[in-house]
Amino acid sequence: MQVIFNTILLWPTLTWAASVSNTVSDKTISTSTHTDGVTEYYTAFLNISYFDKNRGVYHTEKTETGRYSTNVPKDFYGTVVPLVSNFSVVQTENKSDLPDIHYEITGCSGPFVKNWPKDGPWIALIKRGDCTFSQKIKNAESLNASGVLVYDHDSGSGGLQSMKVSQSSIPSVFTYNWKGKEIDRLVKEHDKVILAIRKGSHCTNVRQINKNNTVTPSQVLYCTPEDAWEQFQTMLSKHNPFWNISTHYDTYGVSERRSSVLFVSVSFIVLMVISITWLVLYYVQRFRYIHAKDRLERRLCVQAKRALAIIPIITISKDEDEDEDHCPVCLDVYKVGEAMRILPCSHRFHKACIDQWLLDKRTCPMCKMDILKHYGLIGDSEMMNFEERDESLLNLT
Repeated sequence: MQVIFNTILLWPTLTWAASVSNTVSDKTISTSTHTDGVTEYYTAFLNISYFDKNRGVYHTEKTETGRYSTNVPKDFYGTVVPLVSNFSVVQTENKSDLPDIHYEITGCSGPFVKNWPKDGPWIALIKRGDCTFSQKIKNAESLNASGVLVYDHDSGSGGLQSMKVSQSSIPSVFTYNWKGKEIDRLVKEHDKVILAIRKGSHCTNVRQINKNNTVTPSQVLYCTPEDAWEQFQTMLSKHNPFWNISTHYDTYGVSERRSSVLFVSVSFIVLMVISITWLVLYYVQRFRYIHAKDRLERRLCVQAKRALAIIPIITISKDEDEDEDHCPVCLDVYKVGEAMRILPCSHRFHKACIDQWLLDKRTCPMCKMDILKHYGLIGDSEMMNFEERDESLLNLT
């Protein structure tokens, strides 16, 4: 994902560079091109490893301090071997002093000192100068070197020189003068120095050519990591960056997200199943509650009708007590000839007023006496069970 993020950030610049690259050359970008002042090349990572006997530690370091030649860039590794020639020992006038040792590591002409390993890959360390880069690489190739590392001479420009070389079977990289001297010093101080060179960033620089055919110094426009550049190339090869995503799923780096997407999808489905199951159980319990409440109400209504059949009814006459001169429900004065129901608690009501109340509430509106319990139509324990069930069912809502 970091690769895609870097590519998105560099999209405007990369799009412009792609248009420039397409107009200046149809060659593959694996080699350097020099057309109309536009140059594309790869940098190189130099991974140095050696065992330091003085400190007893294994030392490694990695720096992006190299530049591939115009030959096809590829990774290579091996033991670093300075390509020594014209080796001579000159004795000083004072025989007690150490003799002077003269040699060259330009790799231009032999005979070369056979200091490279007989088995295993090795890299020729060569200093710039005295002959062409192609001649140096050809000599190292004839000695079965795995690759060539050329470092700048002392009077160099201080930059990474573009090595224009002829076609060769071994890769070649150019590095700074100080870096080459550092590697040469490490080879002298330690028994074995391993160098692994890996392809680094893809860079593009421009040299402006004026009308009077004068050339300005090269200016690096941008450098992108190799993997990001390959991703960008793949995206540019399609009209839509996400064209045929099912085929190029791994190309855009989305495959690493498959497990995350699968986990989120499964979690969502499980959550939905749990929610639906809870809703089903809730409405099932609610249906059972409503059904049980209806059954309870019907039973209590039947018992209330039986109680009404037992409660006496009288007809008001002139001889009735004048203390009960009105109905507590409708507050109307009792009239001669009206039907009156007398509850067991001695409270009197109009029959038409109290009957519907007793069917619904089953208690006296004055003293709250339960007529079902009074007449024994329902026991205390049974009524308590009904109340507990009603309370438990109400808690579901």
